Amino acid sequence: MKTLKGILVLVACVWCSLAFAGPKEDAYQAVETWAAAFNAHDLEKIVAVYTPNALVLGTLSPRLASNADDLRAYFKRSVAAKSQVKLGDYGAVVISPEAVTFVGFYEFSRPGKDGAPPKVNPARYSVVVVKQGGAWKIVQHHSSPRPKPAR
Repeated sequence: MKTLKGILVLVACVWCSLAFAGPKEDAYQAVETWAAAFNAHDLEKIVAVYTPNALVLGTLSPRLASNADDLRAYFKRSVAAKSQVKLGDYGAVVISPEAVTFVGFYEFSRPGKDGAPPKVNPARYSVVVVKQGGAWKIVQHHSSPRPKPAR
């Protein structure tokens, strides 16, 4: 009987969290999907998170990426280097039920050479996510190095 009660409470909690999820929570899944694809070093899955006409100003890019081929070229180095990303604090503004903008922090890391510790690069981002064809996709992504705190 206790097990059944526990299961019912768990189902109720999950249902309530789903019932109260809104555009912000749903849209953030696109950011999490991007991070998972990045960490899996899957170039095609990274590109698939973006709309075909997405605009991307990458952390290390001197130019604007504006199509899938540009995105592949940009993320190719990170995939080859086995880079990782760790999402941090973020804020969101719901623009409409189909558009949400996020700003936040993340850290990129690359494995160290010859047993050295990984190199960590703190960065910040802004991302606009839109709902297209029932799926949330990134339409704009800007990333830049995170400045060191002022002393």
